[in-house]
Amino acid sequence: MKSIRLLAGILLLISGVLHVVAYFQAPDSQGSIPVISFGIIYMILGALLFNRNKYPLYLAIIVPIIGMTLSLIKFGIPELVSLSALFKVLEIIAIICCVVLLINSKNPNKLYAMKNLSANRCGKQLVLFLSLLVTAIPQVFSQNQPGQTDLNNHPLVTVRLTETRSFYSKILDQEMVLYIKIPATYNTDTQKIYPCYYGTDGNRSFAMVADMANSFEVPEIVEPEIFVVGIGYKIRDLGDWGAWRTRDLTPTNIPSSDTYWAGIFSKFAGREFDVKTGGAGKFLECIEKEVLPFMESNYRVSSTGRGLGGYSYGGLFSLYVLFKRPELFSLYFAGSPSIRYDKGVLYTYEKEYAAAHNDLNATLFMTAGGAEDSALIANVNILAARLESRNYPGLKVETTVFPDETHMSCVPAAWMRAFMVLYKK
Repeated sequence: MKSIRLLAGILLLISGVLHVVAYFQAPDSQGSIPVISFGIIYMILGALLFNRNKYPLYLAIIVPIIGMTLSLIKFGIPELVSLSALFKVLEIIAIICCVVLLINSKNPNKLYAMKNLSANRCGKQLVLFLSLLVTAIPQVFSQNQPGQTDLNNHPLVTVRLTETRSFYSKILDQEMVLYIKIPATYNTDTQKIYPCYYGTDGNRSFAMVADMANSFEVPEIVEPEIFVVGIGYKIRDLGDWGAWRTRDLTPTNIPSSDTYWAGIFSKFAGREFDVKTGGAGKFLECIEKEVLPFMESNYRVSSTGRGLGGYSYGGLFSLYVLFKRPELFSLYFAGSPSIRYDKGVLYTYEKEYAAAHNDLNATLFMTAGGAEDSALIANVNILAARLESRNYPGLKVETTVFPDETHMSCVPAAWMRAFMVLYKK
């Protein structure tokens, strides 16, 4: 029985250490606090199992069951080869060991044969199990998950005339990344001030959008030359990007959406996520008070005539800004915007703006794919018609539906057309 108790303690210690390691690998990721909290608890339980007291056995059964249950409810069944799956295997074996010990303590004669196993045999089995476990752990850490590729041995593809800057956002309490496309004449025409076009989803879309901007500079420059800034995050993988963009681009919290997206990103990345919608107000504050001042103090970009663009939830965010803080930007692109989000709350924002203002100085371009669902296309047309009915003197609205394009295939067509409409390319 000593060997079984020792095994249970070691397994919980290993699980606890792996939880802590996972936390320090991505301390800013969603769900990191529960990960390190359970890690510390498991290490304490593992240490307590090394004494002969019976009560730690109960805790070593109850606490892991609670942790696994919460994880399964929130994120579903993990991928077979993942760190989350390894956690659960270790904890299940530890639970079984503790159950066996409790049964034996109440019925000492039931497992009499087990007591007569030689210490040498038990020791060898324990060493063999731990050796296999230690061998498997690096494989789990290094296993490429869907959407991830080991590029360490190959040069990265880069987009010309681009650079990356980062800053710590006090408003969002996390590291932010700005992907910046610099105009071709920036270093030669040193007195020129350039307009700036800001786009959401920088981690995913910047390379495509920046190269589109490059196409207007080679072989000859098509004015106006512009800066393109992709607003992104310091991420471990695209699961982080997905969780944070879902948080930042949505104006209100919908618990069912939180659960849905947490399951999607957890399955994609092979680890747990805690998604919280409804952070658009805070994200807008970050853009206004941190992103815009950063760009306008470090580069020769104009504080007037700014552009803002986004796709899907990013399009929803563009429209949110249009109705909440329209003076921050002059040009707005909303590609396949999620106008119906939260029962069409965007229409409420539009109505509130109209009740308090008699003008809206902006150019708005909205798009949709002809093969997208009819509700999305209808909402684009309804919102455009409603805005035009307000007869704002300073507002220009244009829409385009791209025939046969889906929500995914329409992305490049929509962004390129936005350049042409907003900047007369």
